[in-house]
Amino acid sequence: MAEVWPFKGIQYNMASVGDMSKVIAPPFDVISPEMQSRLHERHEANIVRLILADEKRLRAGANDRYDSARLCLEDWLRVGILAQSVEPAVYLMAQDFELGGRHTRWGFIATIKLEELDSGIVVPHEATMDKPKADRLKLISACEANLSPVFTCYFDSEGKIGAVLKGASEEAPQFAATDDDGIVIRVWKIDDPARLDALHKVMADHQLFIADGHHRYESALNYRNLMREKVGVVKDAPWERVMIYLTDFEDPALLALPIHRSIRHLKGWTPDEFIRELKHSFEVSEMGIDLSKNPNEGLRNLIRVMAENSADGSAIGMVLREKPCPFIIKPLKKALQNITDIPEPLKELDIIQLHRLALGDILEIREKDLRDGEVIVYNHDSNSALNKVMKDGWAAAFFLNRLRVGQIRRVCSAGLRMHQKSTYFYPKIPSGAVIHRLR
Repeated sequence: MAEVWPFKGIQYNMASVGDMSKVIAPPFDVISPEMQSRLHERHEANIVRLILADEKRLRAGANDRYDSARLCLEDWLRVGILAQSVEPAVYLMAQDFELGGRHTRWGFIATIKLEELDSGIVVPHEATMDKPKADRLKLISACEANLSPVFTCYFDSEGKIGAVLKGASEEAPQFAATDDDGIVIRVWKIDDPARLDALHKVMADHQLFIADGHHRYESALNYRNLMREKVGVVKDAPWERVMIYLTDFEDPALLALPIHRSIRHLKGWTPDEFIRELKHSFEVSEMGIDLSKNPNEGLRNLIRVMAENSADGSAIGMVLREKPCPFIIKPLKKALQNITDIPEPLKELDIIQLHRLALGDILEIREKDLRDGEVIVYNHDSNSALNKVMKDGWAAAFFLNRLRVGQIRRVCSAGLRMHQKSTYFYPKIPSGAVIHRLR
């Protein structure tokens, strides 16, 4: 199954940067323009200058932001801001965070042999978009490096992987950092050959499921294929592998948070007309909460009621412009029975039901609309999704419950993919902990 290998990672020189909290960053696809600017200002060697360089702050002599990233990487290696490990290693990571209680999630960063996505070894769960893949391929090609790990999960019900890693965190971590969400990140470098060999052997029995970073994985595949065209197949070439983060799918600290949807218009329907159309496919219940009086408290109550109503099926929250009270919408059984072209593991998901029965059938939002950001926007922060309606004048916002791990596993195991922006695995894996060079 999966071929997991240690690698000679490139890391920040602590003597040079001092505080790792100043140089790490979230994955590129969750960095807003405001955060991008803030990270650039935080430290002259913040990893954002590699993963998402600001067009207004390019390195002197750079042609574009990809070239700027290349120049920064080469310069930081030359002056010692970054240094490459002499021995191959994997990097154990703990993330301590607060979300409805204290949690610690464990995982490790390694490399794996790149596998085609139909191989059944590395399994995706979301569709991808061409533009982000093209962007990441340009960055990989310019820097010749994996700058951020792909987030993957495995199932370790027998505890074999945990047994191999047991005791690896007894010493002081290599470094600790705190991100903007208050998550404390601790990293240990594991380079003991016996432990690495045991990890390689035990991982060979496991499938890997991509949780986050589908675009990064497919871009790494595309880069590998370009290099094969250029120099042929070289068995142990670094571009034949990709840097990944691995964690146990059944870890209770692995949270699959929902990504909510805000809709710009209702295709000419008034709110009342839209509700009338919805009732052909959904049970629609208005809640007695006036969002205009206390939007934050009202939204919390909406999400609480959604969770309480999800035990026997989907419960989707809805806010409409010109309607002070939110709604709970639940798909009717007959409407679901009429969907015959979507496989069962997908059809049971509220996000699929929403997209098909409401966004597709009624609002006629098509595949291209899901990608261009003009008709629909995605946000894991429920308050931001609500503000698109209450402050920015958008027509509607739809709120989703968390996906259960079992649901995601059934989708993956069936070889199916959800819509893009279906899940927000939390916490994200910080960029900057380690880099994998592809030469």
